[in-house]
Amino acid sequence: MSARYTTNQRKHPRHRVLKEGQIVCAATQDRINVVIRDLSVGGARIVSAAHVDVQAFDLFVPSENLTYPAIAKWRSGLMTGIAF
Repeated sequence: MSARYTTNQRKHPRHRVLKEGQIVCAATQDRINVVIRDLSVGGARIVSAAHVDVQAFDLFVPSENLTYPAIAKWRSGLMTGIAF
């Protein structure tokens, strides 16, 4: 039996969070509610109630009153990994 070891290749440590967020489309100012599940200096993992197919957007975090310019890096079901 051999042990498998994985190395964390992330540039920044991620923190597990449970925060409300909103995707804000720059052109239309439409807002899509999301849940932020992981957060780091360089990005986040967000979950939406429906499939979101937006590549570049702003992520607004109401609890912090902050907006992050973001780019979608990967998608899996209703989850999206984004980079700031």
